Amino acid sequence: MVNIVSGPGNPTGEAIINHPDVAMISFTGSLEIGRRILEASAKAPIIKKVILELGGKGPFIVEADANVDDAVNQLIKGFCLMQGEVCCASTRLYLNEKIYDSFMKTLVERTKRIRMGDIMDPQTQMGSLISKKQVELVDGYVKASIKDGARLLAGGEPYRKPPCDKGNYYMPTILGWTRTS
Repeated sequence: MVNIVSGPGNPTGEAIINHPDVAMISFTGSLEIGRRILEASAKAPIIKKVILELGGKGPFIVEADANVDDAVNQLIKGFCLMQGEVCCASTRLYLNEKIYDSFMKTLVERTKRIRMGDIMDPQTQMGSLISKKQVELVDGYVKASIKDGARLLAGGEPYRKPPCDKGNYYMPTILGWTRTS
């Protein structure tokens, strides 16, 4: 039997770790909480199987023989998924240098056309981030990346055009780095 239980670490997580009828714990989240789960489960009355997915970001790999149009479409779906706020979102791109120019040109053009808005609107491709704090966090990452040498190719700022002025929107952003030897 499988039960999916969500809730705060205390009391929910503590109860799951210590309950004798729970045989396995699967957690997706931060490295910090993953460590706490491992430590607590090691001290629990019964040893449990623990599976952790910690802080992952989904890499998207494109080889030289890929269909550029199809790959760009799938990458956009991957990073628009839940506004990138899930660990399986395609937030890193590994791109074969032979198709770099054509891929990036297509990606940037299509990213700039992503329709942002209310997720209940079928025309919307990307909705609001979860909170103002998350917008500030994303913006901080973007600014730090640029300071560290990334090139801003698309987006890179909060999006406030109506009706998105009443939410926590951040423009779909593409940052580029060139390979260094």
